[in-house]
Amino acid sequence: AYVQGYKEQLIVNGDKDDFYFNTYHDDSTILVSFFRKKLIEELINHFTENKFFVMSITGGIVPILTLASADELITLDYTIQLSGGQLIKVERNEEAIHRTQLGGIFYEKEPLIAQAIYTSLHQTHPCFEQGLLTEQLQQQQNEYAQFRQFVFFGLVLVFSVLLALVGNYLYVNKLNQEVADLEVELTLNNDNLSLLETLKQEKIRKELLVDNSGVYQKHFLTFYVDKIAETIPANIDLQEALIFPLKESLKEKRKVEFEKHTINIVGTTPSSELLEEWMNKLNRYSWIQSVQLVNYLKTEGTATFKLLITLQE
Repeated sequence: AYVQGYKEQLIVNGDKDDFYFNTYHDDSTILVSFFRKKLIEELINHFTENKFFVMSITGGIVPILTLASADELITLDYTIQLSGGQLIKVERNEEAIHRTQLGGIFYEKEPLIAQAIYTSLHQTHPCFEQGLLTEQLQQQQNEYAQFRQFVFFGLVLVFSVLLALVGNYLYVNKLNQEVADLEVELTLNNDNLSLLETLKQEKIRKELLVDNSGVYQKHFLTFYVDKIAETIPANIDLQEALIFPLKESLKEKRKVEFEKHTINIVGTTPSSELLEEWMNKLNRYSWIQSVQLVNYLKTEGTATFKLLITLQE
């Protein structure tokens, strides 16, 4: 097991929680790179504000050891030599070197470190602390998985809410259109109802007019007309016959009333004796109550008369 409490031994002034550590160890030696969190605090905040998830933070060339074989010589800022998986040499170079050989192939420093970080996130190396690049990497991976689940379900929830809003918007528009159509239909129906009400009033008025005229009585126009026509002398000419005449002239919004038992006859006669004889004949009918001469105007050879015949009720 590697040396316990190595972090406290490395830090002179500060707390271990204020630093990021990357370690590689064998049975007796620990290779550590570390730096203060405050140095990149602003950058981390920038990632957080933009909804990026920081899986791991590395420092130095320690991650390159994830690509190294059990026997390897790495020469960059430091010269690191492995033999049988053991660290046998760690030495700082006076001048930084940006190219090194690894597994017989030369690599540039930055692409090599990037490849090493990617590899460390996807595989376990037996010589790394807990098999990971950093001590908190497993926890970070778990948190990242939870973060992805949160993002997924968050997007599903947002999409569901958005879909519901769109659906409600379309449904409300449909309802508004139906309401508009119903309002138009209601307007048309109101016009029809108004017309129907007018027609009903007209029907009532005409029914009343017909009823008052005596249409439904047992003896109506044809009976009276036929009987009176039978008695007319040959020399008397009828000019006008009003059966059930109006009591008064028609007036708007006034009830129509008839003289239900009255017949007015206007005509001409060559003599008063002939007219009087006809009046006596009419008086013999049981359905006639009286026959009155209300007007008699004599002219050359003829006379114009008006009779008022009152019928029995």
